[in-house]
Formats: sequence, structure tokens, C-alpha cells
Amino acid sequence: MEKERKIELKKILKVFVIVYLLGYILMLVYFYQNQRAIIFKPEARTVEEINDFAKESGYFLMTNVTEDALELTYLLKEPKKNKPIIIFFNGNAAKIERAHETLEPFFKQGYGAVINIYRGYGANPGSPTEKDFFSDSQNLYDLVNYSYPSNKIILWGYSLGSAVAIHLAANNEARALVIESGLSSVLDIAKSRYPFLPIGWLLEDKFLSINYIKGVSEPALMIHGKKDKVVDLKSAEKLSKNKNIKLLIYENGDHSNLKELDAYKDVLKWLKKL
Repeated sequence: MEKERKIELKKILKVFVIVYLLGYILMLVYFYQNQRAIIFKPEARTVEEINDFAKESGYFLMTNVTEDALELTYLLKEPKKNKPIIIFFNGNAAKIERAHETLEPFFKQGYGAVINIYRGYGANPGSPTEKDFFSDSQNLYDLVNYSYPSNKIILWGYSLGSAVAIHLAANNEARALVIESGLSSVLDIAKSRYPFLPIGWLLEDKFLSINYIKGVSEPALMIHGKKDKVVDLKSAEKLSKNKNIKLLIYENGDHSNLKELDAYKDVLKWLKKL
């Protein structure tokens, strides 16, 4: 009788292990196949909507053709005489309206800006990937640099866009780099959120800002909220160890309210000293 119980227990345990392993494998497959849908959250907009926003907000539309022959549209507001121009890289789900709100205080001071719209975002064709973000951003930089010298170009990245801006700054000259709510890497964030998965093996778009930042020689300013629950302050502190980076921490700041805490005024003051 005791022997039969042990055999039965082993069978139950075996079934449990098989079910667990199958469930875990399915979880791995699901994450691998859907990881880009988890990272990138584009909002589809019509061409008409982009055009209307541009007209209402005082932007020109500019286009550029990517290495894989996609025509991407961006928003341009030209600077006043001898003023810098900001190339702004948004977050993974942020809208062009949010970028415009960020840039408004700078427009009042005569700065110009190009709002980058990623491939697959807005009305732009294509699908977002880390590799293409970097390639497209380089093409955009080259386009802007054709009309404006590098010492008049400011690179600004918000959230995921900080990785794009940092990578660009590491490979090009610019007047300054601004990192808003920046992350050390998508890999670090994914590891903290999915500690039970072999993220290093699964993740295709790692956005390793912590590596790219080593190549940045431009003056750089980081602004980060202490209460940021999307990108932990520790992530910013890791990035700020680079010697040419200044980090400003806002006690009541979260991932998206730094403008309300006068952070952009601090950015303006810092830029004027350069």
C-alpha cells in the first residue's frame, strides 16, 4: 500500500513538473514573439491629423527617406537668428502634443526644434526596432546638420527617446545633450519587471544607454523625478556617473510632470551657460 502511494505521488509530481515546464516555455514564446508590442506603443495618426497639428502649432513638415526607402515625416520649427535647434526624441508611447508642450518654453526664447516621429508612429510607415531607430535618427541628424552646424544642435531624449539621443550624441558632435527621465537600458528595466525570465537571451531591443553614454563628450544634463515609477531614479544615477553629466533630481517629480516643477527652466538656465 505504501509503495503504491509513493508511485502515485511520483506520477502527480511528474505531471506537475511537465505542466510547469510547458507553461514556462509558453511564457517564453509569448514574450519573445510579443516583446516589441510590449516595448513600443505607437499611436496611429492620419496624415491629415499630423498636417492639422502642424498648422495649428506653427510647424513645417519635413520628410526624409530612410536607408530602407521609407519616407518619414517630422515636425520642424525654425530657430530665430543664431539660436540653437533641438532635435527631440519622444518616449515609447508619448504623443507629438507632449513633445510640443516640452518645447514651448524654448520656442519663447527663440530656439527651434525638430520633433522626431519614429517609424511606425504617427502617420509614418514601418515597424519600430532599436536598429532602425538608431539608423533613422542618424539620417535625421545628418539632414538637420546640413542646414545647422553641430554647435547649434541640441539633442534631447525623453524616456526611451533618451537612449536614441545618447546613442546619437556618442556618434556625432552637438552643442549639448538633455536626458529627461532617462533609462540606463531597456534590458535593466525588463530584468526588474520579469526577473523570472532569461531576459538577456530573449530581448532583441536592449537600448544599452549605459554603454553608449561612455562615448558622449558633449555637455549633458539629466533631469529626473525621485518618484518616477516608470524609470527608477537608480537608472538615472547609473548614467550620471559619466564625468561630463550633471544630474538634477526633483523630489516630487514622476515620469511626466517635470515641466510643472520648473525643470525646463533649469534646462534653459543650464543651456544659456554653455
